[in-house]
Amino acid sequence: MKWLFLLRALIPSWRFFDEAGLEPLLEVRWTDGPDEQETWKPCLEKVPRSLKSFPLNAKGNFLHACNNSIDHFVMDILANPKAEMEKIEQLISFRIVANLVQLQMQRMQLSEQKKHYQFRIDEIFLSRIYEV
Repeated sequence: MKWLFLLRALIPSWRFFDEAGLEPLLEVRWTDGPDEQETWKPCLEKVPRSLKSFPLNAKGNFLHACNNSIDHFVMDILANPKAEMEKIEQLISFRIVANLVQLQMQRMQLSEQKKHYQFRIDEIFLSRIYEV
């Protein structure tokens, strides 16, 4: 009977097609000072889709993992919509998304130039202004 559970692990669940919708968009703005306001820019690029990237797609897998982390954070916020910022900042999903923003800043070499950043996810969440 244990082999039946192993067989279940090998066959994927197709329930993730139940709810189709838009992916939440993580946007960020970097500033030199906390009083400056810059325009919002997408933090992540779109997942590239081509036949060449199908077998080995490290960049696409990374972007899918990032979007999955953003989805988890959005689900945590929607599960408790009246949570205070201090409680939200203690969530592991928040820390993952905040670290993702900092990683993108390092990749774009903005962490040496800019001193503050802020991020938002659609109209669902707006972070504080943080120092780099």
